[in-house]
This record gives sequence, C-alpha cells and structure tokens, in this order.
Amino acid sequence: MALITLLQNHCPPGLVVLTAPYDYVVNTTTVLQPDLLVAHREDLSEANLTRTPLLVVEVRSPSTWRTDLGIKRLAYEGAGVPHYWVVDPDEPDAVVFALQEGSYQETARATGDEELEMIEPFPLTLVPQRLVERFRR
Repeated sequence: MALITLLQNHCPPGLVVLTAPYDYVVNTTTVLQPDLLVAHREDLSEANLTRTPLLVVEVRSPSTWRTDLGIKRLAYEGAGVPHYWVVDPDEPDAVVFALQEGSYQETARATGDEELEMIEPFPLTLVPQRLVERFRR
C-alpha cells in the first residue's frame, strides 16, 4: 500500500496507477497481471490494458520471484515497457530496470534505508525500508 501511495502522490496528470487484478494484454497469446502498473489514462479500458504501460512493478515473494525475474521480465522487455521495478519487501530492497536498446539494464538499486532518487518515469524518492516500516512494528 505504501508503494501505491508513493506512486499516486508523484504520478503526473494523465497517468494512472493500477493494481492487480488488472490485465496487461502483451499480445494475442500473452496476458499478464503486474502487481502495479502506471499507464496513460487514455490507454485504459474497463477490462484491460492493451497498450504498453510506462512502468510495471512486481513485488517479489517466495512463490513468484522466479517468474518476476524470468518470464515476466522477458515479456515486459519484449513488449517495450520502458521501466520495470522489482521490490522485495523481505529484504527490503528495490531494483530499477530501464529499457535501453531493446533490453533491460539495471539502472539503480537500493536496500534498507538507502534512497533511490528517480527522474524517470517521473521524479520521486523511494526508500525500501519506508515501504515496509508500518508492517514490521
């Protein structure tokens, strides 16, 4: 919830933050449900998103981490999703990937109290520890 709030508070007008279960139709044979996505409001339908989102975020868990870093990452990369984040609440950490020349490159990483100062896809500061603090008290 803290990550949703952070994204919503920094999301520029015209963009919207959505959570699962909301389908991203990558192509005629691939439909994925990212944990979070940010897309242009005009690209949305009630049922799904068929245009490429600006950002996809997967929240890593013991049961999904291989899929998040494998199949889903490759699908998002192949579809041209420009920004892909993987957030691990157990560590806590966040890894930021950006699409560069058709493949994802890790552009930033933060663990615990480290700050990620991001400019793209829109300016915000992410501190992994702050995303989980309220749940660890």
